[in-house]
Formats: sequence, C-alpha cells, structure tokens
Amino acid sequence: MNSKILIIEDVPEMAELASMYLTKSGMQVDAVGSAEDALIYLDKQMPDLIILDLNLPGMSGFDFLTKFRKEYNASLPIIVVSARD
Repeated sequence: MNSKILIIEDVPEMAELASMYLTKSGMQVDAVGSAEDALIYLDKQMPDLIILDLNLPGMSGFDFLTKFRKEYNASLPIIVVSARD
C-alpha cells in the first residue's frame, strides 16, 4: 500500500516538483493551494503525511496547523516548509 501525502503549497511549480519526486518514489500525492482547500480535503480523506507551506494566502500555515491539531488527528506527522525571497 502506497503512503498518501497531502501537499499544501500555493506555488503550483513547487507543489508539482515535490509531487513529481514523491510519486517517483512510490507515494500517492495530492496537492492543494490553500489551507482552506486542505480543510475541505481532510473532511473527505486523511493522508499519512502532510507537507505544509507556512506562507499561504488567506489562512496561514500556522493557523492551519492550530486548527488541524484541534479538530483532526493530532498524531498525523506534518513537515513544515517555508522560504522567503
């Protein structure tokens, strides 16, 4: 069974690049462009791992993380990534 990974990243090129590498490694990958879209996704299915960008439009990655830990599976691993120009 392949691990399912959710990427929350607002830069499409970054999400596509990460998805490509993870898929080549045998992972099942879904990507969304905002924290709000991630919450909708999580209402329907739960991944094995989340890769979370902190600098998101609308709800920030920090706010998403707080909400997720309160309302969803607190033991699910989350890798936090961030970069600034």
